[in-house]
Amino acid sequence: MQDITQFPNLGNTSDSYGDSSDPQLMDDDDKPGDQHSVFEALFKEDHDGLGEFPNGTACPYMGIRKFKNSTQSTEQTDKGEEKVSCVSHKPTENDCKQAAKEYDIHKKSLQCVQPKTDLCSIEETWRASPESELTIHCDLSPCKGRPVSVTGIHPLEGIVDKEKEEYTFKGADALESFLAHFIIVNTLRRFSFCFLRCKTGHKKYVSQILTFPPLLEIENSEFLPSEKEQSLINVNVVVLDSVSRAHFYRSLPKAVNTLRQIVYNDSINATALDFELLQSSAPYTFHNIRAFMSGKSDFNYIEHSNGTYQIGVLFKKLKNQGYYTLLQEDSCWFDEWGSLFTNNVFQNKTPRNVEEFQSRWSRFQDIVNSYNVDDYGLSHSSCDVFKQYNVTNQFNRPRRICFGGKVYSEHFLDYSLSVFQGYIDSGRRQPIFAYTHLSPGHEVTGTRIRQIDDALSGYLYSIAHEEDTLTIVFSDHGPKTTKYSFQTMEGRGEIYDSLLFAIVPEKVSNILGLRRVRAMVTNQNRLLTTLDLHNTLMSIGDSERSTSGSYSREGIFSEIPPNRTCADLSIKPSAVCKCEGWDQRFPDNDPQFIFLAEFALGFLNNNIQRNFLTTPNITGGFGKCQRLVGQRFEKIRRRKVDENYLLTMDLVVLPRNEIFEVQLNYPAGISTGKRNYFQG
Repeated sequence: MQDITQFPNLGNTSDSYGDSSDPQLMDDDDKPGDQHSVFEALFKEDHDGLGEFPNGTACPYMGIRKFKNSTQSTEQTDKGEEKVSCVSHKPTENDCKQAAKEYDIHKKSLQCVQPKTDLCSIEETWRASPESELTIHCDLSPCKGRPVSVTGIHPLEGIVDKEKEEYTFKGADALESFLAHFIIVNTLRRFSFCFLRCKTGHKKYVSQILTFPPLLEIENSEFLPSEKEQSLINVNVVVLDSVSRAHFYRSLPKAVNTLRQIVYNDSINATALDFELLQSSAPYTFHNIRAFMSGKSDFNYIEHSNGTYQIGVLFKKLKNQGYYTLLQEDSCWFDEWGSLFTNNVFQNKTPRNVEEFQSRWSRFQDIVNSYNVDDYGLSHSSCDVFKQYNVTNQFNRPRRICFGGKVYSEHFLDYSLSVFQGYIDSGRRQPIFAYTHLSPGHEVTGTRIRQIDDALSGYLYSIAHEEDTLTIVFSDHGPKTTKYSFQTMEGRGEIYDSLLFAIVPEKVSNILGLRRVRAMVTNQNRLLTTLDLHNTLMSIGDSERSTSGSYSREGIFSEIPPNRTCADLSIKPSAVCKCEGWDQRFPDNDPQFIFLAEFALGFLNNNIQRNFLTTPNITGGFGKCQRLVGQRFEKIRRRKVDENYLLTMDLVVLPRNEIFEVQLNYPAGISTGKRNYFQG
């Protein structure tokens, strides 16, 4: 475990939301100390210039604070406090070299070819109502005299329907006048953008997503915050789908450097925290984001095919606290795998005609309208953007996704910033909760995530200046479809190696108070899941919660127990725990486990046979399947659970070297065999 900056022991104090910005700090003897801000008390050592960022090895330094030599153990303090049970696993030099090779770290990432060109812009940064007057400026010179088309999302079909709603203009004045009306109409339809496009040559276009100023109004006075609740912080959440903590540090050097600048740059009144032990519960989005949204994480509770994210649980709570809510994601709503809004449940097929689009869109609207979301951002732009690549999702291709000369993800980050800028410029007290889910990392090469490095770096720098805003950046899981994740144990572990950063401005730290912020500092080295993040957000503004705090109610705003291990979490049984030594590792093809590999292989073949015998209208042998032949078994790991062993390993079988991850539970006292029935 890396040695982070040591913070002073500040003793005990109580605090609550809405406390004064200069809380009275207490020393170890409970005597009044000097008047300091929470921020200065906790983070003043970040600017002393001591320490360094190590380099020169195959493994990148995974930390945003300088490494300091210290004789104090990272597992147990010199005051005799309870030992921290979970120490994070660290890769070897060979692991890092192999990862760098597999992910082409030393090659330049693919960038967008077309230049960034905006045809129109809007001066205002917010609106009080859909009819608010806007100042629109258009410059059509890049179009070289060719017409500009304006399209939006059809309200009954959910897609761009050019035959019904495409408007063209050659003059800037006419376009500006039209847009003033078009923006009102589309705002009332609950869309936050439109598309502008003109042709500039053979297969060359200038394209723009023109975003509308956010509509910052309080529709229901019942939810107006009380005087005390007016100090509620803004909360900004960005989820990077399929990006492990290790992959973040190796693939996004500019974003990492920006986080370090936030810590050490005196001109930025904020700091950044790196929670090194966010444990992914499962190798897919559903259970991790479901726990974040709903607070439910029991694997026995519900299957994904029948389950929902229950987005409304979190959003309703925050909406009732008076928050303006934004939820945006870069998935196409009618893709066969659905979207966050439709719980990513497989939808079998995409619509084929207008009638099917209308029917599916109507059902989609019925679902999302119950979520307590004020603003869907650029969510509904995804289908049309992906259409230019002849896909409806970005899970495997294309290698890069651009629109208007920008990496597509950058548009979402820009819109997120515009909402917070509008909040400042409007002078309103209504707090903002923004959730942005981005999936450029969800693909088979593991390299596309590098394309967002510039955009994410600029975004983190900008959002750190939003003094009322706590920003949380996390991932649901790491890369799971890459060769590295399939073929190596280290890559398999990265699937469960989620990342979590928090950007805490000085003003936010003083509103949260000493106890909560100090708990966040401590929890950088405590084992967490997205369930803890759910509890954190649900605790905001809850005046009934005890000032003493409890992590089961306040998440990372209260200290997580130092003895927490993966046994205390609701995670998939075959999950790779981030804690070093959680399980025992064995060499590939270890002879003592041959009998278990043979048993698992027989179980698979028996299921194939049973499926053939019980499925009607299948003729000939095993139908389209043949018996699996064992080639090797690898990535063997075992842990003891009560009086049994739980063994997990990969079976590599013929034909085609298919990989099956299997798990077996057997008595700890059973004798192991040495017979080798496996081929190879």
